[in-house]
Amino acid sequence: MTTAIIFDMDGVLVDISRSLNQAIIGSAKEYCRLRGKKAQFSPQDIQRIKNLPGHNDDWKVAARLASDALGVAVPVGDVADGTSLKHLFEERYLGVRLFTRFYGSRPKRAFPGLIDDEPLLAEKAVLERLRADHPLAIFTGRPRDQALYALDRLGITDLFSAIITRNDVKEGKPSPEGLLRLHELMGFETAYYLGDNAQDDMLAAKAANEIIGNSIVAVGVIPPACPDPDALTELFMKNGAETVLEKADQILDLL
Repeated sequence: MTTAIIFDMDGVLVDISRSLNQAIIGSAKEYCRLRGKKAQFSPQDIQRIKNLPGHNDDWKVAARLASDALGVAVPVGDVADGTSLKHLFEERYLGVRLFTRFYGSRPKRAFPGLIDDEPLLAEKAVLERLRADHPLAIFTGRPRDQALYALDRLGITDLFSAIITRNDVKEGKPSPEGLLRLHELMGFETAYYLGDNAQDDMLAAKAANEIIGNSIVAVGVIPPACPDPDALTELFMKNGAETVLEKADQILDLL
């Protein structure tokens, strides 16, 4: 029986506490400042938003934080607009070099780029051990160019048989489209899907199972610096997780 292991990237394979989470806070804060509102945000605020359905996307999380602070709906916007939420986010996260490379123009403001401060959470030796017996895959909401950059920088891209990003699906999580694409590409009989979002990751697995017949075991992973692991664990289990791990490496104990 072929058993695949599918990983979400952020908070599972890659520590984003000093990168994407800081880009969320910085962009939401700056968006509010540009509109005359002084606002402060915390990791607790990020987790509160991510615990809502449909907020696996970091751009949407930042927009929701700004919306709550300003009392009006804030769109993600177009990266070409230097005052849009998306531009404020991407210039912080990517920095000048990668922003220019990925978008073909320079950002309005210069930042060094938080994307280069993303440690690997799962030990490479563990991933190599898993790879010896199981096909590995990734299903992430990142854009493909950003996902591949991060994986290449960590030296683990070649360990994965398939990588599905936001560019490869019409609908992001909690839609099961990405998991269904992986099922089609890899032909697995069963799979473990490890995600750090107790709403969208778990609901995507549940929706996929309704179509392909309970082939995917949903596994929650507590991300680093989670402000309330117990509450997140409870939400994971409520939304169908088979179990909850403190680190992705612990998947070895389930196999």
